[in-house]
Amino acid sequence: MQNVHQQILKYFPEIIIIITILVIVLLYIILKQRKQELQSESTDNYETDTSNAQSKDKVQAETNKFTIIPPKREFDESIEVTKKSFSIFNDLNIIVADDNAINQKVITSLLADSPIKIYTADNGREVFDILSRHLDISIILMDAHMPVMDGFEASQKIRKHKDYNNILVVALSGDTSTDDVNKMKLAGMQEYLQKPLQIDKMFKIFYMYANNIGVKSNKDDIASSSINQEKGLQISLGDKNLYKQILLDFYAAYKNTDEYLSKNLISNNLCQSSAVLLDISGVAASIGAQRLSDLAKEYKAIVDNNQEVRYAQINQDFKTELNNVLTELQNLS
Repeated sequence: MQNVHQQILKYFPEIIIIITILVIVLLYIILKQRKQELQSESTDNYETDTSNAQSKDKVQAETNKFTIIPPKREFDESIEVTKKSFSIFNDLNIIVADDNAINQKVITSLLADSPIKIYTADNGREVFDILSRHLDISIILMDAHMPVMDGFEASQKIRKHKDYNNILVVALSGDTSTDDVNKMKLAGMQEYLQKPLQIDKMFKIFYMYANNIGVKSNKDDIASSSINQEKGLQISLGDKNLYKQILLDFYAAYKNTDEYLSKNLISNNLCQSSAVLLDISGVAASIGAQRLSDLAKEYKAIVDNNQEVRYAQINQDFKTELNNVLTELQNLS
């Protein structure tokens, strides 16, 4: 045993050197492996970032490829817009895509005395039916929210179609939330018209984009506390007969709305209720029934957020104001 100890002591320096060399080699191998791992991670991250950037560039390129905005001309803000103003648009063909018959009628009636050719569609699918038969469409007024095919989907398909991607698509919507407006732009809707429609803004868009080159109002004899007759007439450009016709159409379209909403809420058909309330908020404002419009917007927000605890009160407030408006309109029928 003593001999073994003596041998160890004799070769101790060499043993320490060997162990030290082995530790150094081991550390070198570990450090080299770690370095390779770090380089690999860096390469993977770079490739991932590059791939993401290329993907974003591709999406942007596709968007730029299909979104061909017609050239715009400057608009003279001093122009006084009337119904006759639209007579300057020769050979202009447009599509009014809106599932609400009253909204369609408002636009077609306002443009009735102009040379503008108007086609109407109730949904995006009908828009494409019209486009397939008429290749000279310049502008589409597109309701964002329609059944069968909504305005978002229709606009995206138009932007990707080589024959239609130069058509100006103008969004029509009563929803002015930032998310909805951004969604419209991403879908390829280049301009935006808020409901209720402001005729001077529609004229401005036509003027800026069409290839062919304030509002007066009259007093109406309809006494009203729930309907602001002056505001309604302004939207109708002072056309008394048109305004009255729109009021009659409103009564016919929405006289059973309270019953319809109640049934939908009971059966939990919230989407249908929300859609009707969105329509009413826009159309009510266009006839000057601002309080009804505001209540419809509030009601829609409550339904969209499923705030059941607030249903009873908002339903009562909405029902009361709707009945006030309908009672006044009933005298015209």
